[in-house]
Parts: sequence; structure tokens; C-alpha cells
Amino acid sequence: QNLSTSIQRIRPLVIVLAGPTAVGKSDVAAQLCTPSLTWDILTNHAKSNNCNQVTNSSNFNNTDSNNNIGENYFRGTRGHVVSADSVQAYRGVDIGANKPTVDEMKRTPHHLINVVDPPKREIDAVSAGESDTHNHDATFSRSKDLEWNAASSYNAADWMRDARYVIGELTLTNHYHQRNSIATSIDNETIEEFEEDDENENSWKYDRQAIHRRSSIDEVLQKSLGINKIHFMHENASRKQILPVVVGGTMMYLQWLVHGRPDAVRPTKEAMELAARTIDGFRAIQATLSPEELERSVQNSNQGNNGELTTESHSDKNDLDPQSMDSNQRQDPIDQEEILEAIAWKTATAEVSSLGPVFHNRVQKLCGRDWYRLRRLLEVAYTVADKKNKSQSKNNKKKQQQNDNNDQDDEKSVNDILRELTEKEIYTGIRSGSLLESGYDVRCFFLCPDDRMSHFQTVDRRCEEMLLRGLLRETAQLYVTGRLPEESQVTRAIGYRQALEYLKRENARSGDREAFMSFVDDFATATRQYAKKQMQWFRRDEEFAFIPVPMEKGKEERIKVASEIIADMCKLPRKLFEDELSLDAKEGNQDLLLSAQTKLDNEQQGKKMKFFVSKRVKLVENSDEFLSVLKEADECTQLVQSLCEF
Repeated sequence: QNLSTSIQRIRPLVIVLAGPTAVGKSDVAAQLCTPSLTWDILTNHAKSNNCNQVTNSSNFNNTDSNNNIGENYFRGTRGHVVSADSVQAYRGVDIGANKPTVDEMKRTPHHLINVVDPPKREIDAVSAGESDTHNHDATFSRSKDLEWNAASSYNAADWMRDARYVIGELTLTNHYHQRNSIATSIDNETIEEFEEDDENENSWKYDRQAIHRRSSIDEVLQKSLGINKIHFMHENASRKQILPVVVGGTMMYLQWLVHGRPDAVRPTKEAMELAARTIDGFRAIQATLSPEELERSVQNSNQGNNGELTTESHSDKNDLDPQSMDSNQRQDPIDQEEILEAIAWKTATAEVSSLGPVFHNRVQKLCGRDWYRLRRLLEVAYTVADKKNKSQSKNNKKKQQQNDNNDQDDEKSVNDILRELTEKEIYTGIRSGSLLESGYDVRCFFLCPDDRMSHFQTVDRRCEEMLLRGLLRETAQLYVTGRLPEESQVTRAIGYRQALEYLKRENARSGDREAFMSFVDDFATATRQYAKKQMQWFRRDEEFAFIPVPMEKGKEERIKVASEIIADMCKLPRKLFEDELSLDAKEGNQDLLLSAQTKLDNEQQGKKMKFFVSKRVKLVENSDEFLSVLKEADECTQLVQSLCEF
């Protein structure tokens, strides 16, 4: 018992593992979780963090002549994977999320996978009898989307609460005696959010969903720990700490967990509805342009940022260069749709940027045509403006009552209020609730391919493999069962988004090889672009040590090399680990440590990526694999198109 108590007094080790798509994160995480490597990591981590000085326990030293600290205590312990993937959390969303297989989850316990159902939009039976079905369906769809956004979505805040809970259970840091039931196991932060949101009629739905989700999470914990449900709260004191390995590529999730949750206000229902109508208005511009206006808009388009029409000189272009199109190309319906989308985005971002400096700066940070985050920005803006407007009206009424001359300030419009907002009124920049400030010894690693050209080839193969495994079939089934509402997390995910656009395309015809290959290219391009974004993002995060992954080696060797480096760095005293992170990667520095040198190499290789040429490996035209997937694509297109009205 003294030994267990002394172990718990050490800052529990948590490994956070990030990396670009297809670099091998899941495989490395599983390797770190094997009993032999976990035992080695935890034993030496305890030793390097002066466990002897804490306890002077002879049991912990195990009376070994070589002073092998914790040899018996951690024997048989293994690590558990905690998923940090925004799509893997949803049930029934498997191929596009690249979830681990059933066998893989049996070998290594996984958490926060399959914990929520995808948002589901019911089919409106009344619309079948309406004459104006298109407009009716659009209105119905938007109202339903608002409902599932409030009641069924799974966001970064939800994931962070769940991740902290799971990590606390694995490391024995949760206060079990404060929880009498699953229903009361939701943390105080969640309860406070419910109480502060009395005006939101959907608050109870958040509460019920959180309770149901926690029940599912506890069920996996009990099974993986071998603890009976009845004794779940009582047997934790007698079991050993487990090594949590948080792994995933969702950048916001990992940022919140490592650095803390930002302080942005929670949008009101009214703000959500207003933002949705505003975004719909911007996107409706596509239907109002005449051919002459379209041509004139194309000619006058500024090129180069925020998802506008661009001629950026890299191989992963997913936008069009209107100046390079001949007249035949401009008549193509796919190209025209792309142009209209770019114009709508340019109009929307210009309007939002005009609301004030705060919003201009935020818009500039958006990547691509991220309509979802643009809408979220408006939701926050309208919420803050409404609160200030109500406060202003209340003050004016007080002045009116106190002043016989009825002298009061003029009412300001929403736009006037927004233009006067400062950054601190919306975002103070203060984060809270990070694992670091909660007493954990968090070791963050980014698996970085040492050859970006080879990595991009791996990404392309991954995309082809997902199609061969049935991504289109899965997407079609999700769509026809109402589990891909517009703007949902799953619908926006790379893979599902491109697949759905392909299946719902206009003028679809059977055996259209050109459309199919264009879809494959778009899917691979979007995936490569996201991988590039992940590398750029984490190069700026000083908490992550960059670990080179030798792409020229075989899969098993890559996993072995990366796992051993991470294990060795986890055994270091905290101070030495931080020293590895302290040196900046600057060209010309001959004394760079591993992480800094890997960052520098990765950035320098980016300059050559414009020469990358994508090449099909399995879906080669006329191959058996190609013809098989094309046939499946036609079947799925027919299924989806039967529910679409253009």
C-alpha cells in the first residue's frame, strides 16, 4: 500500500502522439502499449523522477542488487490508447475514419472510439406532398441541422472532458469517492455549463447525451481493466497505474488537451440560427449570378488566399486558375461550380472581415473554404454583440428613468457593436484545464516523416486502399440513412466529403471514368494538404518533440525505430526532456538536437514538394481493382442520386 501511494505521488506519465496522416501513429502507439515496453518506460520514468527520494521504500527497490526500481510493481502493466480523432468517436463511421480493427482493439485497449452515434436527420414526410419541395426541404434541413448541432454533435470540449476522465481513471488520479453513480460522474465544468445555459431549451439534451456517453466510456474501461461494474469505484485503489497513450491527428483536440481550453463564449441558439442564415445567404450568391456577371467576377477575382481562386505553385492545387481556362473549360459544369463556390467564399470572407479588426484577423487564419469555422466565428460574434446590446439597452433604460430630459445614448446596430469589439472582449487568450497544469508529466511527440516525397506516396496508397475497402459504399449507406447531415463533423471529414460530392454530382452517368478519377485525385489531394497542414501546425508547437520516421525502411522497422526513440525520451528526467525541446531549429546551427534538426529538415523539404507528382498504384485504369471500384461507384451513385433533387 505504501508503494502504491508513493507511485501515485509521482506526476503520472501521459504520452501524446501526433503526426501527419499515414505516418504510422496507431502502429507506434500500439507498440508503446505492449507490456514489455510499457514496463520499461514506467519503471525508468519512476526511477528518473526520484521515486526513491519520495518513499525510500524497500518494496519499490525490490531489494535488487542492481537497484531495478519498480521491477515487480509495473510487471505485466500495459498501456492503453486514447483516441484523439474527431471522426473515430462516431459509431458506424469506420473506413473513412481508419479505425483500428477488432483484432487490434483486442490486442491493445482503445478508448473514445465508438462513443457517440452520428447525427441523424429524419426524412420529412410532409415535404413529399408539397409543391415547392426544394425550398421546403432546404428549410427543413437547416432547422434539423440546428437541432443536431445543439443536441448530437461531439466537439472539442466534449472530447477534452472525456479524455481527461479516461486519463484520470487509467492513472488513478480521479477522485472516485466523489462519484456515487454514472449520472453524477460528469465533471463540475460540465454541470456549470448546463446551469449557465438556462435559456437554451436543448440543455437537457446535452446533459442526457453526456450521461449516455459516459456510460459507454465506463463500459469500455471496466472491460479493459477487468473490473466488475459493481466494484468499479472500489477496486481502483488496489490496481496499478496504466500508461495512457493519446494518439490522433485532430489538431484542435490535442491543442486543448496539452495547452488548455480557450475562453471563447458559448453561442446562443439565436446566434446559431442567425449565423446559419447569414452563411446560407452568402452561399446563395451562386444562384443569383448571370453568365455575364460570372465572367466579370472571374476576371476581377483576386487570387491567392483563403480558398479563393488561386495559382499557388504547388502540386496540391484544388482551386482553379480562371485565367488559364479556355472557353470550353469554363463551360464545364464542374469548373463553373468551383468558380461560383470560390466567389461565394470571397464575398463571405470579405463581409465578415469588414466587421472589424478582430474578425479580419480570425478570417485570415482560416484554411481553405472552411464554411463551418466561418459560421462558428459568426456565432461567437453575434452572441457577444447581443449581450453588449442588451447591456446597452438596460443602461439606457436606467438613464431614462434617472434623467427627466430623456437624454440617452443612441442604440447601436449589431455591426457597429462588432466593429468596436476588441480581441480581449471575445478571446482573452487565457487557456485552462490542460494536462500540464493538472499535474501530469506530459511527453508530446510528433512522428515526422524523414522523406516527405515518400510520405506523400504513402498517403496516396492509403487513399486507394480506403476506396478498395468500401469507402464509397459506407458513405452511401450513411447518407441514405440520414447520418450525413450537412456541416456535421463526419460530413466535413476528408474522404466522406469528397465521396459525397462525387456521389451527388450533377449529370452523373454510369461508367464515367473521368469523374471517378477526378474524385480519386481530389480525395488524395485533400489528404496530402491536410498532412501538410499538420506538419506546419505542430512545427509551431514547442511542447512537441519531433521524432524522425525513416520512410525508406519497412513498416516494422519504422515502428521499432520510432517507438524506441520515444521510449528513451520518456525515461529521461523531466528537465532533460524539456532541454530537448528548448533549442530552436535554425539553419546553420551545427549543434541541433534530434527534435530541432527534424523540424528543420521537414521545413526545408517543403520547398521541393511542388515537384511532387501523384501516381496511382492499385487503382490503375483498366486494372481489376479499378473496374471493381468503378462498378461499386456507379451503384452507390445511383443509390444516393435516388434521394437527391437538383
